[in-house]
Amino acid sequence: MVFGDDAAPGFTLRRQRFVHLGHRPPLHHMSESLYSVAAGMHDLVVVSVIDSPSPHVFRAKIEQIYSCGKGITPDRLGTEFEFYSGPATWGNVPLQIGERALLFVHQVSGVFNEYPWRGHMVLEEIDGESYARLQIPELWLRDDLPEAVKAAAAPHPTRRNASIVRFGALENYLKGLIEKAVR
Repeated sequence: MVFGDDAAPGFTLRRQRFVHLGHRPPLHHMSESLYSVAAGMHDLVVVSVIDSPSPHVFRAKIEQIYSCGKGITPDRLGTEFEFYSGPATWGNVPLQIGERALLFVHQVSGVFNEYPWRGHMVLEEIDGESYARLQIPELWLRDDLPEAVKAAAAPHPTRRNASIVRFGALENYLKGLIEKAVR
């Protein structure tokens, strides 16, 4: 590590200093829009949670596949799989048996893992409309979201630390992120 006046420009992450030598820092350390890192490093699927065989492990049925290549393959549509949920920190709320959700997931060494920072968005029907619940309060105030998503966001009717977004608006936004990540 290099410190002092002679040190190259760099950035600090988790008490470690990384020297910037003209290379771009890793994607997940840059200012990105909400879920752009997840879209680039994980597959997006809609799942229905069937069981939780052990803490932080869920069994779910894949109902829809938005992206493949990080462990999810087209032949998994309609099948069940197990995955480890994101950590129960930073406001992450675990999925519940019976819930349907958009899920960012990837496979490492044969094990599926949820994107660690709010990697799922529970799908809900509210007043006859489809919404996705994000464990992010006041989502409509974020600077890293397009106006169409902000306009489709509202406070969750019963959960004070969550927002809801009309499913179609969120789905279009996530599809756009996936398209950019594939390029």
